[in-house]
Amino acid sequence: MPAPDIRMQIDELNLHKEWQNQPQQMMNWGRFVAECQRMLDEAEVAKSLVEAELDSDIRENCTTYGLDKITEAAIKSTIPKQPEYTSCVKKIIRLTFELNEAKAVVRALEHRKSALGGMTELFIRDYHSDKSAGSADKESIRARGRRRQDEDVGDGV
Repeated sequence: MPAPDIRMQIDELNLHKEWQNQPQQMMNWGRFVAECQRMLDEAEVAKSLVEAELDSDIRENCTTYGLDKITEAAIKSTIPKQPEYTSCVKKIIRLTFELNEAKAVVRALEHRKSALGGMTELFIRDYHSDKSAGSADKESIRARGRRRQDEDVGDGV
């Protein structure tokens, strides 16, 4: 199964589109993680089956495997040397890696969601506006407030 598309960059001029896209990305990658886990579970079962078949075959045909005598230790040490077993182990290693990568993407998407929230908050607070104009506005508001206080004091209130 091919990995879904991922978009980690955030277009701060289109936050509404980024928010609309976020749940779909999470769903796609969540499904991909589940599929990776299913494939890994199936590979683990296949390895167990190969191990059981090899165990049985070694017991029946010990001389084919170069054993003079059947002991549990000899069987246990012979199984990992067989190509079909090593193939299963390599597949499990590869699938575990893919699962871990997919989980890392999901964690990154969670961080992306937090970043979207922070960027939205900054947008709402007009973070990217001209700071000097904001300071002048604040000063004029303060001056109006001081005039009102002076008027209130003059009225005897």
